[in-house]
Amino acid sequence: MTYWDQVAETRWGSYIIDVENAVVLRAQAWAKKPLLAIDLGCGSGRWSKLLTKLGWVATCVDVDPQALEVCQHNNPGAKCILASPTGATIPCDSGSATLLLCIEVASVIESTWFPPELSRVLEPGGLFIGVHVNRRSWRGMAVRLKYFLTRSQFRNIYYTSSYGDWRRKIAETGFEMLHEEGFCWAPFQRDSDSALIPFFTKMERCLGLPRLVGLSPWVVFIARKRAGL
Repeated sequence: MTYWDQVAETRWGSYIIDVENAVVLRAQAWAKKPLLAIDLGCGSGRWSKLLTKLGWVATCVDVDPQALEVCQHNNPGAKCILASPTGATIPCDSGSATLLLCIEVASVIESTWFPPELSRVLEPGGLFIGVHVNRRSWRGMAVRLKYFLTRSQFRNIYYTSSYGDWRRKIAETGFEMLHEEGFCWAPFQRDSDSALIPFFTKMERCLGLPRLVGLSPWVVFIARKRAGL
């Protein structure tokens, strides 16, 4: 198991995985048929494993050789590619993918090179599943203040843009949003196992907070590349 696999077994981790899992299943059901799926920032291959069980062929990409080794073990039939941390391309052929996932990989989602590369590798009508960490949220403001005070090395990686601004950039690249869902409203750290988490996540749903994507700390979404692009 990788560190993130262990985090996924905490109460907060399980909550996040459940939200993301539901959206991945929704997207793959909307896709034309199981073809090639690219898992960008694949880690141990959680999502690739789910998709291959549903008939997809997976290409798994990561900058961590140890995580990629675990991914290959978990997905023997997948093509695993070690990418450069300073790379500015998706190492796949143009128009080759029907589905691309980039889940909890803020350094990629927020990069300037990503939108055109996303458009290049997806076929027309292809679907993109991602998670955006929203600067215009209570969590974004708190984290940015913490980074400022501590001069953190992560200040240029996490919570660097609002979801609204990022959404407009993706639209300009030729994508339309099919599904958007806010989550992670409660004040827990990523590896928290607090017994209060089920109460807070239930309140999140009861209050309708997942619909407030413009102010949500995290947003999981499905975007589609417009036909003819």
